[in-house]
Amino acid sequence: MGDALTTRRALGGALAAAILVTAAALRFARLGFFSYGLDEILQTYWMAGSWDFFWDSLRFDAGNPPLAYLVARATELLAPSDAARKIPGVLFGIAGVGVFASLIARRAGPRAGLIAGILLAFAPFHVRYSQELRPYPLALLTLPLALLALDAFLRRPAVGRLAACFVSFVVAVYTFYLSQIVLALAAAAILVEDSFSEDLARRRVARRFLTFSPVFAGAVFLAYLPWWPIQLAAASRPPVVDVASPFTAARVVRLLSFFFFAPWDGEPLRAGGFLYAALIVAGVVICIRSPGRRFVPVWSVGG
Repeated sequence: MGDALTTRRALGGALAAAILVTAAALRFARLGFFSYGLDEILQTYWMAGSWDFFWDSLRFDAGNPPLAYLVARATELLAPSDAARKIPGVLFGIAGVGVFASLIARRAGPRAGLIAGILLAFAPFHVRYSQELRPYPLALLTLPLALLALDAFLRRPAVGRLAACFVSFVVAVYTFYLSQIVLALAAAAILVEDSFSEDLARRRVARRFLTFSPVFAGAVFLAYLPWWPIQLAAASRPPVVDVASPFTAARVVRLLSFFFFAPWDGEPLRAGGFLYAALIVAGVVICIRSPGRRFVPVWSVGG
């Protein structure tokens, strides 16, 4: 029995390592192939100036919270090439695959974790945005990391784990504006789901955390307070486009085409797109029917 368990663990570790190696190969491949986009050019311009210029630019633009930009600014000390500037993002993307797989494995079992890791390792959006000099790769890491820290606390509550959960939430909200909304949705879904868990100890911890969640959220907000006025100022600016595009059938098809990985913008859905849609529906049904995974459809609303 012990030998079989050891063999299974060794096989699982080997598969996990293979997934991470594959994720790394996909994200390092053709790292310098794409030229910088306008946002990447602006970010490089900010990083090239003095610290005063850097902070003034971040506060004026306020396109995202400052954490990812600080990481990028630190890499400038190494005088990197255009491609090398993207390496931290690639590393964040690879780590994000591992963290996401670990989160799903803890809540749904090792097999589900491996499958989730494989799917994310090959996900075109994740590969592409892991190669951008933007906050996205770090956001794709810090969001599941915060949820993993929350799950760890719910499994075995301790002061150190609560502190790690708090720090991870603060890091996530300082990385990407949308993470604030998505993290609130996903964390709430985990707490509500675990409040009805068959594990009595976990149910008790989840309900207690849910009761005091306004205090926890308030502490995270206090930590974010230095950047809050800048975010409010950015939100008060008029939109770049005054008139929203009408929500027509053609727009719906274009959105589906985009999210279903069509090779060209606005391309009509083909067999591959419909297959992808069927997989999404099947995945949602499986998650809803499986304990430990019911938070995933709620997470996907914003994610």
